Amino acid sequence: MLTAVEEAKKIGASVVLIDRDIRITLQLLKDKMTFREKMKIFFSLLRSLFIRKGELIELDRITDEDILDDLVNEFKKLSPNAAKILIDERDIYMAKNLLALSQSEDKKIVAVIGAGHEKGVKRYIKSKIKE
Repeated sequence: MLTAVEEAKKIGASVVLIDRDIRITLQLLKDKMTFREKMKIFFSLLRSLFIRKGELIELDRITDEDILDDLVNEFKKLSPNAAKILIDERDIYMAKNLLALSQSEDKKIVAVIGAGHEKGVKRYIKSKIKE
């Protein structure tokens, strides 16, 4: 994120934060996740502390589309409500903000988003453009 801000300054571009406020996201997680989901995530995180090194996914490979899809699908199975709040709702939120920005005079937009949001944001924008 810091690199994106620095690069924007170099070319004289405005920086606009398009993601939902983290406090709202955390409140939604607290309110909407079931106790069972919270426990599943807790134990999954606890278990991950004991994974042998050979089982770890290399961080730079997480952006590989098929690995990313697998991780997102596993997360949706583990905690559907958390996945909805952390991924799906934020995809829509960011896409709506990008669409609103596209209506401004400056039509050139460079968006920096997490790899896990790229498909969802693109899908939402394409669906709105077709309407």
